[in-house]
Amino acid sequence: MMLSRLCFSTIAVVFMGLSSLMAQSLSPQEFYKSIDSLEGIEILDVRTPVEFKSGHLYNALNIDWKDDNFKEMAALIPQSKPIYIYCLSGARSAAAAKELRSMGYSQVWEMKGGLLQWRKFDYPERKLETVEGMSMDMYTDSLKSKPYVLVDFYAEWCAPCKKMAPVLAEIALEKQDQLSLFKVDTDEHQSLCKELVVDVVPRLILYHKGKAVWQHDGYISREELLSQLTMIP
Repeated sequence: MMLSRLCFSTIAVVFMGLSSLMAQSLSPQEFYKSIDSLEGIEILDVRTPVEFKSGHLYNALNIDWKDDNFKEMAALIPQSKPIYIYCLSGARSAAAAKELRSMGYSQVWEMKGGLLQWRKFDYPERKLETVEGMSMDMYTDSLKSKPYVLVDFYAEWCAPCKKMAPVLAEIALEKQDQLSLFKVDTDEHQSLCKELVVDVVPRLILYHKGKAVWQHDGYISREELLSQLTMIP
């Protein structure tokens, strides 16, 4: 009798575990309904940046599952936020979702079948158009606004960029007598970024009297950034 109860309990636990995992995997219809009605969520695209630019869900962040720094960049997302994750077919998002759960994220929902299934229902998708944007002359003129200009090359879908944005704004305000912050959206100014060989975001470049004196690629903390700006009163 005890053995049968033990077996039943074990089966129940396994079933509940499987049910929990199944509940975290949503059909495209369920996924769309959730992200369309909920606020305070993070929509995460784990495809490559090239794939992302060819078309992605609105308001999605892009963190490439294959990137060596995936865990570091994903950790910038608050664990209190529900994450809705997808890729092209569902394979990468399933692996990424498993990784996120192991990192302590308890609210992770993945889309079954990925964008391949999403597109069958003709659900909304943002496709980036090639735009010219700012010219090099306009960019150069912008570097003359103050003795020091910190240029922030960013993208709306970039998680580290969003994490850094308020810190950059605070520092620019603190040092406003000598420093100005100039933000360049890499999707809106593609020609300029190509000419400047900006091939990663975020990228920070510090100029002094129009000459580049420091550059950093990727996320940087407030403390690390301030240590590079000690020459600015």
